[in-house]
Parts: sequence; C-alpha cells; structure tokens
Amino acid sequence: MKRTRATDRAIRTIIGALLNSDLSSRELLEIARQLIEGQLSIKLGFALRELLVNLEGPEMPPRGDYMPDNAREAYELIQRRKLSKSSLISLIRALAKDRVFDESRTVRELLIEFFERATAKQKEEFLRSLDPYSGDKYLKGITSR
Repeated sequence: MKRTRATDRAIRTIIGALLNSDLSSRELLEIARQLIEGQLSIKLGFALRELLVNLEGPEMPPRGDYMPDNAREAYELIQRRKLSKSSLISLIRALAKDRVFDESRTVRELLIEFFERATAKQKEEFLRSLDPYSGDKYLKGITSR
C-alpha cells in the first residue's frame, strides 16, 4: 500500500486514540496482532466505509461491492475457470506461506484479504497462475474462444 500524507495522519490519529484509551498493554498487543494478521484492519476498513456511506449517502459503493481491482480481476478469472475454493486456498497458501488465512471466508473475502496483504510480486504471481497466457495476446485469444 502506498503511504500518503492522509495515511500517515490516520495512523498517528488511530495510535494516539488507542494510547489515550483505557485499554491495557495486553489488550493493545492483541489489537496490534490482529492488525498485523489483517483481521482487525479489514473489519476496521469495512466499518469506516459503512460509517461514511451512512454519513455521506449512497454515492459511495456499499460494503459488499468493495473489491480491489486486482481482486476483481482474479475473481472473474476464478469464475471463468470454475476453480474450487480449496484450489484457491492451496494457491494462496503456496504464495503467502508466512500468512494465515481464515478458510471459512467466502472466495470474495479470501481474495480481498489476499490482495490487501500480499506483496506486488505475490499479486503478480497469483494472477499469472490464474491466467498463464496473460502475457501472450495470441495464445490468450485462442484460449478465450
């Protein structure tokens, strides 16, 4: 994720609010762990998005419609290839060995989580494994017929 001034300000504000809260050190460490693993950061992102939709009106896409572009592309490739959820989980595990993913999530949620936490190289390898002919327009044209 590219850091911007707004991101840096948000991080300082959130950390400041957590430090000013009545949470214990143990609770703060648990929050840090959940942020690192992605569980809390995803929930926080969805909660903030829902709050903004409620405050600003329907011009923002609702929570269920949010999906990063790469994740949307991967989702379409998975649907086109009729890839099973277990195959998807195996592929994610092979690329992101150091991360734990909640297998009870839907395919859409798994993709969102993967693309929000993966490195650029992991994202590229993932998409290439779903569409091995992506670099060759001729082969891609033949296979998409």
